[in-house]
Amino acid sequence: MTQFEQVEVVVEEQVVTCAAHPDTPSNLRCSKCDKAICPRCLVQTPVGARCADCAQLKKLPIFQVGARHYAKAIAVAVGVGILAGLIWGVLPFRGFFVIIISGAIGYGVGEAVSLITNRRRSLGLKAVAVFGVAVAYVVGLMGVGFILFAASALTGTPGPFFALVLAAAANVLANPFAWLAIAAGGFMAVNRIG
Repeated sequence: MTQFEQVEVVVEEQVVTCAAHPDTPSNLRCSKCDKAICPRCLVQTPVGARCADCAQLKKLPIFQVGARHYAKAIAVAVGVGILAGLIWGVLPFRGFFVIIISGAIGYGVGEAVSLITNRRRSLGLKAVAVFGVAVAYVVGLMGVGFILFAASALTGTPGPFFALVLAAAANVLANPFAWLAIAAGGFMAVNRIG
């Protein structure tokens, strides 16, 4: 063999597969731990592509909602809903004004839930706020009768009170206009939470 003869060297490339998805070949590697990753596992960070373990993804604190937050939100939504419903029940407005009033109540319930949870955001908190609007609507339907029957419930004769609640709830279920009013209030409540 002379010095001018070319020698052919055959190098076999190993096929590297993703650590999380062994059936996916990939040439990408984590910039921290050098683990093989595929485009589905890749997390782009300011210092390069990383695997999910090295990127240490965490929810922002505003989206971390615990049981304590839900308990406070439910208490406030029901309390504000009852109070707003009592005021709503004595107002003389009916018809289209019910939707406007429902929107205002939704704004108030949503803002109260948002404040009590320190401006946290979650789908569950939005549902709690919509429930508060529904409570306000049902209490508003019962109006002054709610106060009278609530007093009778506190004195030990709760039968008529629960009958009134069930009648108002049945009215809401059977009335499409009630659903529209609750939807308007719920929309405002959901928008206040974010």
